[in-house]
Amino acid sequence: MDLIIGLVYQANFQILARFARENRIPLVNPISERREVLKDNPFVIKVQPSRESQAEQLAGYLSGVAQGTRIIVIRNGQYADRGAPDRLLTACTERGLSARIAEGQSGAIGQLSGTEPNLVVAMSDQPAYILDLL
Repeated sequence: MDLIIGLVYQANFQILARFARENRIPLVNPISERREVLKDNPFVIKVQPSRESQAEQLAGYLSGVAQGTRIIVIRNGQYADRGAPDRLLTACTERGLSARIAEGQSGAIGQLSGTEPNLVVAMSDQPAYILDLL
């Protein structure tokens, strides 16, 4: 066997992960965001990044393309991950970026700068949310 792709419940995944480690077979977990699935097993590959790492990765990207830009992170009360805007703000601030949180779309409009470039980050579970924003 060359590769295992596991679409199984957590308890079964742990059994499968142990099998993969013992037999040195890469095991792909395509759906879990939890970091714990990687614990002590170099043969487990997680496809979905954790929500925490998403903020870090986005801030890292922004630090390369948005220096000197006002970054406005919209806090959308309907977004399932309510801590995401704060994590992104913290990660941006740690990288020396000018970032702030706006409460909703109207709050973002009030924070737009007329003198420096603006970059707006909107997090939503609703695909149509961005259309409302535009």
